[in-house]
Amino acid sequence: MIEPRDIPAALRAIRDALDLTQEELAERLDVSFASVNRWEGGKVRPQRASREAIAALAEETGVDWMATRSGNVSEASNQPDRPARRRKTRKSDRTTETSGASDTAAMEKMLWSAACSIRGERDAAKFKDYLLPLLFLKRLSDVFDDEIARLEAEYGNADVAREIAEEDHDLLRFYLPPEARWAVISGREPHEWPRDAEGRSAAPRDVGEHLTKAVRAVV
Repeated sequence: MIEPRDIPAALRAIRDALDLTQEELAERLDVSFASVNRWEGGKVRPQRASREAIAALAEETGVDWMATRSGNVSEASNQPDRPARRRKTRKSDRTTETSGASDTAAMEKMLWSAACSIRGERDAAKFKDYLLPLLFLKRLSDVFDDEIARLEAEYGNADVAREIAEEDHDLLRFYLPPEARWAVISGREPHEWPRDAEGRSAAPRDVGEHLTKAVRAVV
């Protein structure tokens, strides 16, 4: 297992050995570019599963970890010595290296302004009551959509995939009720809410009530 302190040097060694940019390495590890960027910069330490994936790729690459610790990275001994290849540099890498701090500050300012705009007149301390369920449901919905896309690739039709998913929930990692899906929460897709014994619609009156109903449906 790779020690967390070795991750930045290990990632750079792997990228040099495979001639990859950070974006390309992120694709190989099935993570986001931002994750690789933060790991390589030493700002964040990856979880155990990610470290195992990095270790597996390092073994495939032939990176000598003892040499990496001492700052002398080489390939496996069964390969001839050769000068390190010049790594391809994309504009995104150069931007990250030269203006990462300013970009981060600008992004934080933009996100804060957007959050304040969305919050409106609501008290900042209460805003988390909306924001946290939104983030939770958005993540669930994204994974659920990925599962539907997997079934669509298997059966060749989106409508068939959704019909099969509704009939057999065991084919999915988890089943997400329609009212908890992001397309319905965001208003992009309609949802037929049930009616009570007196014929009144159970449709939520506002976003807060919709979030409450959605989380209860997930539970």
